[in-house]
Order: sequence, then C-alpha cells, then structure tokens
Amino acid sequence: MRVRQNSGFSLVEVLIAISLTGIVGAAVFFLLDVGLKAHDSARELSMDVVGASETATRLRADLARSSSVAYAGPDSLELALPNGDAVAYASRLGSVGVELYRSIRSGGQWKENPMRPLALLSDGHGESGRIDFEAVGSQRVRARIWTNGRPFVVEGSLWRTP
Repeated sequence: MRVRQNSGFSLVEVLIAISLTGIVGAAVFFLLDVGLKAHDSARELSMDVVGASETATRLRADLARSSSVAYAGPDSLELALPNGDAVAYASRLGSVGVELYRSIRSGGQWKENPMRPLALLSDGHGESGRIDFEAVGSQRVRARIWTNGRPFVVEGSLWRTP
C-alpha cells in the first residue's frame, strides 16, 4: 500500500506569508505616496519659479524701453514710454496667491486681459507671495518678488535718449 504525503502549506505558513505581503504592500504604498507628494511640490515650485522668471524678463524689457517712472509703490508700478503710452504692473490678492497683472495704455485707453494674470505668486504653504516695486533714483527701478519663500530681485535702468 502506498502512503500519501501532504505537500501543501500549513495554516501558520499561510498567515506568515499574508502578513509579510501586507507589510511590504503598506511600505510600497507609503513610498509611492511620499514620491507623489514630492513630485507635486517640485512641480508647483517650478511653476512659481517660471512665473517669477517670466515676470522678471517682461519687467526688464519694459524698463529698458520706458522713459520715466510715473509711479512706484508697494504693489504697483507705472512706467511712461517715450511715445506717450504707459505700462503698468499691479498685484492683487487672488484665491490661491498674489496675482500680478500687466496693462498697457495706448491711445489713452488701458488694455488688460484680466482673465489671465502675468504671474501667480505663492509660498507653497497656503500663504501668498508678494511683490514690491521701488524707484531707485530717477532712472532705476527695483522689484522684489517673493514666491515659495524665495526672493527674486529685478533691477533695471530706464531707456535713455542717445
């Protein structure tokens, strides 16, 4: 007569395997969650930096072609252009941060696209970023832009007639 041997797993072995699978699965889930949060944070930071960088580039170009500073205040700036037009920057508090707008006065009328701000400044922690404009003498303007806890300083000279 042949003796038959059981070749299956015992209940203890199955429970240990299930427990180890649960622990490994929880660790993988935790690491995936941390990685996704880090990715979102880095993407948000890079978008804020890109917005501040684009603002700095646009502001430098406007400063280079302007002839005088009509007004420079804590949250707004108006530059007069040699042809009589003007460029203005103004910030206002939006739902998720400070929105920076750029307007152009051409032919006596202001033209603005209020649907899309030039930049959205935030600190990434639920608080708004900010921007301050300052006239440095009669021929220079300094803008301090804070976004995601990082300051950007843009300084430029006005256009001068050769």
